[in-house]
Order: sequence, then structure tokens, then C-alpha cells
Amino acid sequence: MNIKPMIFNTEMVQALLDGRKIQTRRPVKPCMIQSEKAPLRVSDDGRYHFWCWGEANCPFGMPGDLIYVRETFRRFDSSNECGCSDAPCGCPRTGTPIYFSDCSCSESKWTPSIHMPRWASRLTLKVTGVRVERVQDISKADAEAEGFKLPPVDGQEFSIGAKTNFRHTWEKIYGDSWNRNAWVWVIDFEVIRQNVDEYLKEQERAA
Repeated sequence: MNIKPMIFNTEMVQALLDGRKIQTRRPVKPCMIQSEKAPLRVSDDGRYHFWCWGEANCPFGMPGDLIYVRETFRRFDSSNECGCSDAPCGCPRTGTPIYFSDCSCSESKWTPSIHMPRWASRLTLKVTGVRVERVQDISKADAEAEGFKLPPVDGQEFSIGAKTNFRHTWEKIYGDSWNRNAWVWVIDFEVIRQNVDEYLKEQERAA
């Protein structure tokens, strides 16, 4: 079993927590595909055979692997943030992770998601499926599985579809990748609301 980190922005962390996101797409590195032709084939063990690169596994994980989510966070500092006069109080202990998606106070100093250590992660993704496709091949159902289905807005006669919402967000992050119809890894997963190491320990105890 492989365990790897993956960065998610605040909106997508909220979608994971809400149970709306069970799929993600990440670009395939350009060096892996230098032809307009599709990958040659997929072998029985799930390895992809590319025109220029031979065999390759998804760098983000294969079915059964675990991904721990990196998100924007900070550590609670009781000496500066706890104003309680009684002890014990309900404040977290010093050093406890506080997550931007739960408490987006702009006055606090937040640590970017890329610097989140493994111990501070609170979400684990168990990979259930991996495939390769063009980014524009995303279906409405897959866009919803990506977490891009928006709730209706009162007084609004129209709503942006999940696929359109996905496209706009993708273009903000990856530029003209959509227009080039780039190859992407499609990763399906189960969301486990637990730190990856705590989850592994729990699995060991249950074995």
C-alpha cells in the first residue's frame, strides 16, 4: 500500500467534508504522452501503457492506496487565543490544528496547504478506481462527483451546471489545459474522516 499527499483548496475540502466530492482529476505530465493517440492499453494490474513512456502507474495512487489531504491550516496558540478564566476550558490545546475551511479568519496567520505535515491532516482518501481520459470527456455525473453541483439560488431563474462550473474552476487552476483537452488522471475514492496514521493503526488493531 502506498500513502501519498494531495493538496485540495478550501472549496474542495468543504465538498469532501459534506460528502459531495468522491472524485478528482489531476493533469498527466506532458512527458508521458507525446502523441494525439490514446494510451496503448491498460494491463491487468492497472498499469497504463503510454506511447512515449512504456508502463506507468498513476503517481497519485492506485486502487487500495491511501491519500492524505493537505489543506490550509494553523496551530492554536492558547497563550494568545484563550481568554477563558476557568480551567479546564473548552479551548483546544496549544498546537492543535485549526483548519481554514472551518474558521476562515483572515486576521490569523495561516499555513499554506503545501506545508501541512502528515500528522495534521484530518482527511484520508482510499483510492477505489483510476483511469485516464481527456479533461473534456467529463460527464455531468462525474462533475457532480467532483463536487461541482451547485444548490439552487433563491430568485435566480437559472443555475450553472456542474460541468460548466467544473470547467471554470479547472481553467482558473490550469489555464488553457481545458482548451487543449489535456489528458488527466481520474481518481475515485472513499472519504475517511480520520488522520491517515490513526486510520492505519485502527486497521492494524482490527486485523
